[in-house]
Amino acid sequence: AIEAGLQVNDKIIEINGAKIQTWDDIVNNLQKETSQPINIKVERNNTTKDFSITPEKNEQGKYVIGISPVYEKSIIKAIPKAFVATWDMIKQMLTFVVQLFTGTIPGGFENSVAGPVGVIGIVSDAAKMGIINLIYIAAVISLNLGILNLLPIPALDGGRLLILGIEAIRGKKLDPNKEAMIHSVGLMVLMGFMLFVTYKDILKLF
Repeated sequence: AIEAGLQVNDKIIEINGAKIQTWDDIVNNLQKETSQPINIKVERNNTTKDFSITPEKNEQGKYVIGISPVYEKSIIKAIPKAFVATWDMIKQMLTFVVQLFTGTIPGGFENSVAGPVGVIGIVSDAAKMGIINLIYIAAVISLNLGILNLLPIPALDGGRLLILGIEAIRGKKLDPNKEAMIHSVGLMVLMGFMLFVTYKDILKLF
């Protein structure tokens, strides 16, 4: 980055035309690239400048350009940003759910989901990177489970809420036996899905 002309405190606003709002945007956009030059637009002293930089692979196999973020420590500013970050995470998860059901997940289904075995590996990797990363991944998993549990799928809380909504519209309760059957089928489908994902996680270990 220095060789290309970037300076300390430059604010990256675009990478190959893609708007940049957060540090994660920078990381995600760099991972889309290869060792070909990329165009970066930065904001410096109220002016914008364009640079061409060729990413290089680091020891972890990720493409980098030799920059790191500057973090500001402020509890007062962290609280509203936590709500913003959580909302952004929810939107990403909902987008993933839509892609899951439409079969448009980038990288394919098998590389985008993880069962208990895969989650243990993710948590283990996060723990090696420090307590902050471990807390972050725990928050992501917790939020993920909360959102999935609210999906209108039988056997989940979301499925129960859906049935309550249908009963409210119909003005009468659903036959308890039929409701139990619906939830039983939903549970079997979910268990089958979990076993399939766990099987894929175990194959990845070898």
